[in-house]
Amino acid sequence: MFRRPSLLFIAFQVFTLSASACPGQLGWAKYIWNEIEWTYSGSLNTTGIENGGADWNSYVGYRITINPSGFSEDIQISDDEGLPQDVLAQTQMFSQAYDSGCYLKYNDSNYYICLNASVAFYAAIQMHPSAITADAAAAGWTVDQDVEVTTSHEFGHVLDLDDDMGIGTCYSPTIMNYDDPYPSMCNFLGPQQCDVSEMLSAYSTWTVITWEPAECFGSCN
Repeated sequence: MFRRPSLLFIAFQVFTLSASACPGQLGWAKYIWNEIEWTYSGSLNTTGIENGGADWNSYVGYRITINPSGFSEDIQISDDEGLPQDVLAQTQMFSQAYDSGCYLKYNDSNYYICLNASVAFYAAIQMHPSAITADAAAAGWTVDQDVEVTTSHEFGHVLDLDDDMGIGTCYSPTIMNYDDPYPSMCNFLGPQQCDVSEMLSAYSTWTVITWEPAECFGSCN
């Protein structure tokens, strides 16, 4: 979740504020494909979303890439004007256990990866266009820039990074800081080295394969 800091503090959990550090990991389901694709059904220009994906790809593209959809819908992005006014976006992850049709089956006969609850099915990102537009004006950004930093943050969640609830500092920057003016003060729109290191750590022991058209089969646990 990404928020504007000037209004009510909203979070799903209670955190203790401390000096900014590398974000932790959420322990969410992870993707087994090396290319994950997104679709967007909302009203914002997609340039900022494309740039948010490209920001991550420039650092971790050799492991996982985030691209506009050519076939699949691994990340489904939509608008939600019902979000609290200080929330720019939020992300939900759904594992294979969520009605994927392949739950507890093998992915294919080459890798025999069990599609259990630890494997991602898809992520859903809800964007808040009116809040993003207002935030861009307050930060002195274009709307595309605000969308870029917002999606860079939400893509971090998709890649298993938690919010950094500390007080933002330009000496150890992270795109996962909860307060969005912090990246604007430090002049960055995408992931920083801290974020990249944590994402690679989250996926360090995880099998990621090249996508291929195959039907899941058999049974596993």
